[in-house]
Amino acid sequence: MTTRLKSGCKAGILVAACVSLAICSSCSDEEVMNGSGQSDKLSFGVSLSNEWKTAVETRSTESRQTRYETFRFGDSDLWLISSEEDSICNARLGGQPNTRAAEVGGDNFYQSFGVYGYVFDGSGTWEDNQTSAQLYMNGKVTQGTDVWTTASTHFWPGSRYSMKFFAYAPYDIPTTATVSTSGKQPLITYEVPKNATEQVDLLLADEVETVPATDGSGAEYAETVAGNYDKPAKLHFYHALTAIKVKAVGDGLKGTIKKVELKGVKGTGTHLFGSDSWTLTGDDVNFSQTLDKSVGADTEGTMIIDGETTFMMIPQTLGENAALQITFSDGTVLTGSLSGKEWLMGKTVVYRVSRTEIVEEPYFTVTPVNTQVSYSGGTCQYEVKSYIKRIVNGKETIVAAPWEITGYQEEGSEDWQDGAPAWLSMSNTGGNGVSAVTSSETQSATVTAQSERVANPQNDALKNAEELTGVYDLSTRGNTVAASTANCYIVNAAGTYSLPLVYGNAIKDGNTNETAYKTSNTGGDNVLNVFINHLGREITSPYIYENQDGDGNKLSPEKATLIWQDVQNLVTNVQLSSDRMSLTFTVGKSTIQQGNAVIAIRDAQNRIMWSWHIWVTDYNPYAEATSGQHFFTRYIGWCYNDSHIYDPRKVKLRFKQTGRDKTAELEITQTGHIIEDGNNPYYQFGRKDPQLPATSAKSSATNKTWYDAEGKERTNIIVAESSWSDGNTVIVNGILNPNMFCKNNNMDKTYTNLWSTDNTIYNNKFVHSSVKTVYDPSPKSYKVPANGLFSNNYTSISKSLYKSGCRNVGTGGLSAVGSDCDVFSCSPGNAIGKVYEICNSTIGNSCDAGYGGAICPVSE
Repeated sequence: MTTRLKSGCKAGILVAACVSLAICSSCSDEEVMNGSGQSDKLSFGVSLSNEWKTAVETRSTESRQTRYETFRFGDSDLWLISSEEDSICNARLGGQPNTRAAEVGGDNFYQSFGVYGYVFDGSGTWEDNQTSAQLYMNGKVTQGTDVWTTASTHFWPGSRYSMKFFAYAPYDIPTTATVSTSGKQPLITYEVPKNATEQVDLLLADEVETVPATDGSGAEYAETVAGNYDKPAKLHFYHALTAIKVKAVGDGLKGTIKKVELKGVKGTGTHLFGSDSWTLTGDDVNFSQTLDKSVGADTEGTMIIDGETTFMMIPQTLGENAALQITFSDGTVLTGSLSGKEWLMGKTVVYRVSRTEIVEEPYFTVTPVNTQVSYSGGTCQYEVKSYIKRIVNGKETIVAAPWEITGYQEEGSEDWQDGAPAWLSMSNTGGNGVSAVTSSETQSATVTAQSERVANPQNDALKNAEELTGVYDLSTRGNTVAASTANCYIVNAAGTYSLPLVYGNAIKDGNTNETAYKTSNTGGDNVLNVFINHLGREITSPYIYENQDGDGNKLSPEKATLIWQDVQNLVTNVQLSSDRMSLTFTVGKSTIQQGNAVIAIRDAQNRIMWSWHIWVTDYNPYAEATSGQHFFTRYIGWCYNDSHIYDPRKVKLRFKQTGRDKTAELEITQTGHIIEDGNNPYYQFGRKDPQLPATSAKSSATNKTWYDAEGKERTNIIVAESSWSDGNTVIVNGILNPNMFCKNNNMDKTYTNLWSTDNTIYNNKFVHSSVKTVYDPSPKSYKVPANGLFSNNYTSISKSLYKSGCRNVGTGGLSAVGSDCDVFSCSPGNAIGKVYEICNSTIGNSCDAGYGGAICPVSE
């Protein structure tokens, strides 16, 4: 297949480009989004690089030194100095493409380009599959307001296939040029226009940039991409021609130049996309430009051929008749032979005319030594190397070249400022340069300490959350799932809520969950076969009101009440429903913040029948949950205190070698820091209800202020303590008195299965499985973990383990806050009332069950 490239556009010299492109087969207008939010629909963008195109096997982004050659300009006393530069780029950027050979940047990329997309089955290489590959699309890509588009919609073909792209730019090449795809690898046949104003910088692409370049590493490229790439395929363009410029140096030329000619060079050739050379065809031809350019002693460094007049030629080794010829208005003609000289693809060759054989090669780099400081401030260092390599009549010297800082750009701003931001001071804003290639100037920049910003983003999230309307059933997540109950419910927004009067997790997925209160491992004094309620009677139904008292009467809740809360007016309007089957409460929009509350129902004798923990938090474990078993990333009931935030900041510095176009940039970074703290309630082994938190997880912590049912403030006062007899008495009194701290060192000192229904053994620190019980304090779908899970997952959950210490056994007072994290498992340590826990990084440590520790639950 042969495509004739259309003529009409007159565009100019381009920097080496990477153009984002996704090409897909046209089938429908329906866009499909995958799980990562990516689209299988064609989309485009443009990015630019400044890379030298070498052989396809050895493409490199490394900078190369300028190559110089000097030779006599014919029989005159002038020298013709040839220099080869890294890329076809001398940045004059911005605006729209001109009608002549002007440099083009990111803001004025060609208006269109052509693309060929091939598809083949499997994931092999292009070399192995090109014979079987099918042409998938061939078309024009044009630039819109925000994106690049094709005339028709295309889609990625799917994971079964691979794709290979070739592209050329501009799409409209103003001369005879064809692209043949008969051999699958496109071959372009190109003839350079005789009129230099019609010559363009021809760009070709055969690779996709898959990983963008960073400060620390270069970009990565692939010759093919998967058929389900589903994101913009960034085509990596390379320059296929050579740019030729002419410059007057010193007083080498005087007069008015009327014509510049390249004589005896090849103007036609073919190039295989992705290769590093051209095959020359046709006869030698001449290319000329008519000028009216005055030069003289006062015009040192005058560009004669440059910018819009630059010759764009086919790369070649020049033949014996090749020459550069300059004609003056007085008839003088200067001719310099170019025989044997080489024009490399993607390079700019500058021919300088000078009376002295003098070459100046500027060298300028700015290298970071350490350019990152912490939030507390510090000093950065960097090295500047600035010099001129001067060659006069073959003798080389190194001359120091002054440099300066020309601008500063802070992160988030598009503007460059003349002066440094207030938080940055420079040791110097310029220097004299160095006179040895091995030397550099070490410079420093001092960054001040970042100011502190106090905020509580968690409370802000709660205040900004949309208030719920109606009554939200916590057990069904607002009637969106089948009911599952628990002893702890999470609230993420203001609103009115309800929960059914059910023992703990005795309802699961809409069904009775009998394993929560009856064990299959019956027998033995250390196993509670059927779990008991506030009367010490066995639970016979998940619903509290379906159970019976000792006289055979059904239990009758009489009222609902608040027991305590650690934020004033956090939970209000605690009420029993009219059918006495549920309770409701309100979390107000004006008072919502992180906090904990315990609410309960009472019987006619004012005895607490059951109680529930309400945790108001921005944390939603159901939203972030992943597949497989996973831990909370916070303790149950955790509330963040105000955070002390030190925001990160960055600034770019722009440097310039004084009087020359050599520039460099350097980025200085100050890292951010957040000092977080918080608090959580504590739990005694086997109990479902939280005990009061501390004020923080620091050693200076005291008891957190709390409020009783009447709203009375209690500052630095813990709830009442009591000692209860072993066995069932501890369980019953714990239910009746959810706000009372048990002083028993070993709690019930009897049962192995209060937090794991079927557990019958002590001292098994490696157990992984457990069955959640009605005494488990965890929210629905989560449970107190077995000790063995801590061992396997400590690294991943350690971020949750704030050193909030514990409440002391026997006294209820705070202990080890700020130094230890005491986190309970459901695994009993021994028959005298020990429990396995994490204590700092010690996994499987055992302590008295009467301590109050944190809970970091795991999914069921």
